[in-house]
Amino acid sequence: WLSALLLLSIFVVLMVVGLAFLIPFLVQQAAGFVATLPGLYHNGVRWIGETLPMIDIPQNFDDLKNADKSALTDQLGPVVDATKNILGNVLKGGAAVVGFISFMALMPIVAFYLMVDWPRLIEKIYGLIPQKKSGKITQIFHEIDQSLAGFIRGQLIVCFILGGFYAIALSLLGLEYGFFVGVASGVLSIIPYVGSIFGLVASVGLAFYQFGGWEYPLAAFAIFAVGQLVEGNYLTPKLVGDSVGLHPLWVIFALMAGGAMLGLLGMVIAIPVAAIIAVLVRHGVAEYKDSSYYKGKAKG
Repeated sequence: WLSALLLLSIFVVLMVVGLAFLIPFLVQQAAGFVATLPGLYHNGVRWIGETLPMIDIPQNFDDLKNADKSALTDQLGPVVDATKNILGNVLKGGAAVVGFISFMALMPIVAFYLMVDWPRLIEKIYGLIPQKKSGKITQIFHEIDQSLAGFIRGQLIVCFILGGFYAIALSLLGLEYGFFVGVASGVLSIIPYVGSIFGLVASVGLAFYQFGGWEYPLAAFAIFAVGQLVEGNYLTPKLVGDSVGLHPLWVIFALMAGGAMLGLLGMVIAIPVAAIIAVLVRHGVAEYKDSSYYKGKAKG
């Protein structure tokens, strides 16, 4: 109980500090970043029109090129207003507020008892497994647990390191809203390839919008290139390693399948689900190769 209480206390302190200091700053940066999107859109379209004069641009692109910031703002306006209305109704609703406060009050209590009673709960679950197959089933559960735990812990640490590196590097570069872009890239890195692509496009676009020229955009590109190089060659192999046991091709296939079936949620859970399936398939293949049918001893 002392270990559970200590872990829970550290978590609560970090949450309070985050809500008090970091979250308001991130919200402010996020609002500023969203406000620059119309300008980024306008500059991007103008840059394409000026940089690719030799390409036969379709006629409808001329209308797009002449669009100004207010055009995109008008299109985003209904979405922003609807979001504000939804958030306002949620915050004004007394039942929602009471429910949120109750959840925040009960969550530490539930977490504490779960951590304390978890070993006994697992013991009772294992006690329900048929004894004839208990060894094999327990081994499968153990491998699944190791695979998922290794992936989740390693991936969270990788995301934390990448988010910190990107946020600090982009802030030192002098990029407006660079801290938010870096943190968002780190958080989105929980989905392979998504965080790096978002951060690269957003930072390079902001650098063009803020500074112009090529020096700062190339510096932003170099920051993400270094981050991906370190992640791919050191962080992920060392912190995540072979705990998942999936070939990169299967990782890409799992992400595509998860995204096609469940969208963003599917991409988040795709790799853990694929890791579970991989453990089951490995044991299934092992059982098949150990069978009398595979060894040619089955009766005809």
